[in-house]
Amino acid sequence: MTTNAKSNHAEDLVLNALLRNTTGSLPSAVYLGLHTAIPLEDNTTMQGAGADNEVDLLTLGATGSTTRPTVAFDAPTAVSSGPTGGRSCFNNAAVELTADTGGAGFGTVTHFALYDNATVGSGNLIYYGELDVPKTIAAGDTIRFAANSIEVTEL
Repeated sequence: MTTNAKSNHAEDLVLNALLRNTTGSLPSAVYLGLHTAIPLEDNTTMQGAGADNEVDLLTLGATGSTTRPTVAFDAPTAVSSGPTGGRSCFNNAAVELTADTGGAGFGTVTHFALYDNATVGSGNLIYYGELDVPKTIAAGDTIRFAANSIEVTEL
């Protein structure tokens, strides 16, 4: 999965840092959110903010976790496909979530998002993208993102 879709928050951080020499609050870690539809760049489709489409891990009970999992990335490298001149970062370890066997599952997950906060319904959206193939997550099912499968690209 590849994304170069940045949220308004991330765009503001880049523009302010590069063009105005002002820095915002940079995340100390990055966390993976799962969505049943495309998240909006203005962060209004988070859990508890109106038209929810982020999978509510707190209610559905991800096994071993009630928060978004941490995603770590390698240093930027040259884009390996598509337009030339871009840079990419890849997740450097596998990330997985398993729906609690006693819960309802996650439904059909179509998008992923990267956030600056582990708590579902909190924090700022940074990047988001569409899964290569939507996945229906029933109770007890696992969704897994292998190492090097999440690519964030700047062109």
